[in-house]
This record gives sequence, C-alpha cells and structure tokens, in this order.
Amino acid sequence: MILISNPFNFGDCDFDLKSLFDGFCDFFLGPKSKITRCSKIFKNKIFIIYVLTKITHSLATTLDQLQGDSNCFLGLLLPKLIQLRLKLKRLTENNSLQYCTPLAHELLSGINKRFRSFLDLDVSDVAVKQAILAAVAHPAYKLKWVTPEKRDAVTQLFLDAVVRLTKLQVTSICH
Repeated sequence: MILISNPFNFGDCDFDLKSLFDGFCDFFLGPKSKITRCSKIFKNKIFIIYVLTKITHSLATTLDQLQGDSNCFLGLLLPKLIQLRLKLKRLTENNSLQYCTPLAHELLSGINKRFRSFLDLDVSDVAVKQAILAAVAHPAYKLKWVTPEKRDAVTQLFLDAVVRLTKLQVTSICH
C-alpha cells in the first residue's frame, strides 16, 4: 500500500493511492456520475486527473501486492516488475496521454534504472538469481513471465539449481 502524506498538514490524513483511484473512478466515471452537465474545461481537467490516476494505478497496485503482509513472496517480485514495466510501456505508447506522457516516461525510466539488473535477468547478481529461481518455482508463474529469448537460459539456471540441491541432499544422506 502506498501511503501519501497530506502536504497541507491537516493532521493524520494519510490515504492509499489505490483507494483514491477507485473512489475517483466511481465518483466521476461511474454509472451515477455527476459530470454530465459540467463545462468542457472542467471535463478536460477531470480527464487529465483520470489519466494521471490511470498511470499511477498500475504502480500502486504492484506496490500494494509487493508490500502485502500476507501472500507476498520473493517469487512475485520479477513477474510483477515485468508486468508493471509492460503496462507502463503500453501507456507511453498510447496516443491519448497527451498531457501525461512525461509522467509515464519518468515512471518507466525510474523502474528501468532502479531494477535494471532484475529486469535484465542478470544472473551474476545473487539477489537476481534468487529472485529468478523463486519466480520459476512459484506455481502461479513458472516460466510465463520470461521472454522467449531468455527462456532457455532461465530454464537451464533452474535445472542447475535443482541438480545442485539434489547432489547436496544425496551427500548429506550418505554421510
């Protein structure tokens, strides 16, 4: 859950971004929307806010899942990061983001910069290697999140880890 502090110092008014997005959609875009008789300028402003929340919704949802108290595993990290990057790429390629394209580009750039070794599946990094093995071993993801170009290498990495673990277990039983 992303908590955003109130910049106006109205006391303890923290809220999570996903709830804000859901409430916004219900109020302005739901079946009982009140903006049908509003001016065109107001509708344009509402549309800009809607697009901004649409962009940040993917980020908020992914972070909520990765910060969860339950059902949060290392095996979720790589599939969720790759899914988030794909969603943001689609949004940046969308022509309707006229005013919000810089935000989408910056979010995508920040994720690519911060998680470069994870997104490139750099197996020389131990943390990335563990995340890859955890994701492949997770029954919900297996190899679904791996691009076709890297599927053979990830499969071989997983098989090597299984063989190594099996050898360790056999030697510990024999001694």
